[in-house]
Amino acid sequence: MEATVFIGSFYSYISRMDKWDEQKVETFSRGIMEWSKVNPRPMPWKESKDPYTIWISEIILQQTRVNQGWNYFIEFIDQFPDVNTLAAASEDEVLSAWEGLGYYSRARNLHTAANYIVNDLGGHFPVTYKDIIRLKGVGPYTAAAIASFAFNLPHGVVDGNVKRVVARVFGILDPIDDTSIKKYIQELMDCIVTTESPSLFNQAIMNFGALQCRPGIPSCNTCSLKEICYAYIEDGVKEIPVKGKKIKRKKVQMNLGIYTREDSILLIRREGTGVWKGLYSFPELLGKKSLLNKVTESKLPLLGSMEWTLSHRDIELNFYQLYSIPEYIRENKSIAMVKSEKLGKFALPRPLRLFLEENSRNLGLNEKK
Repeated sequence: MEATVFIGSFYSYISRMDKWDEQKVETFSRGIMEWSKVNPRPMPWKESKDPYTIWISEIILQQTRVNQGWNYFIEFIDQFPDVNTLAAASEDEVLSAWEGLGYYSRARNLHTAANYIVNDLGGHFPVTYKDIIRLKGVGPYTAAAIASFAFNLPHGVVDGNVKRVVARVFGILDPIDDTSIKKYIQELMDCIVTTESPSLFNQAIMNFGALQCRPGIPSCNTCSLKEICYAYIEDGVKEIPVKGKKIKRKKVQMNLGIYTREDSILLIRREGTGVWKGLYSFPELLGKKSLLNKVTESKLPLLGSMEWTLSHRDIELNFYQLYSIPEYIRENKSIAMVKSEKLGKFALPRPLRLFLEENSRNLGLNEKK
């Protein structure tokens, strides 16, 4: 469908619908529920009504696909089976358990919220949307998910899958991240879950978006909603949903120094607000006080390079061998010489862990994590 076919704004469209077409909404919600019955999607947390378990799963899935987060979820719950064990753990233990999932602020927020629940709420997980959303790191989507899945409260979940499905079926032609559009979709979902089981419908529509109404190439020919889907009828599936401006990706170079002695390696905790805050890393060779400008003249061996992709930046990692510990690194209070057998207890950025796994023998380290 040509983009020029999208004439007029979404606002004029919904004004003709008088907010939304009740019959279409009923057909839509019934179709989603019927689809769900014949398209189950097993997940290790799906049958749980425990708010703690649901909370952990939803935080993991904020920036992680289901197939990637599955094992992480199982291992995290095994190590921290309830809010008390999570609160009692150190931040380093939590970050280490989170290693590989990225977006480590999620783990720190979990730890902070767990301590709040234990110390301020007597260990009782909040049971209302208003109280759940007060937890550190919990936004409207996560609060709605916990409230509906754990307590079957009438709050609709609105994630990327839901926004895509609603935009296509109801013909939303403005960017789906526009504040007014997000509010409209939220109101629509909240309306539907007052007539359908909130828990069942919320899970159903998210699964529908993930498996049926996918981004890129959705399965329109076998879709039970195609007769009411605006995007399908108008041949606009590729154009809907409309997205806002993309955030420009940033290219970053990081030069890291590798210093080993016997069976130990030098680590330093990253401070500040930059990437991998709070994790342990090899010392970074940057700035006038560093070795960066002396790499060539001192001929520090380049041990390897790696490219790593984060959400909005592409990082080029270069690993140089250090023969001694520079004074400016010795002054850092978080410096540590760590035995290879203890490395598993230190939370490292995933690319650094991979570098160690691939180069441990050449570095004179025990190969076990």
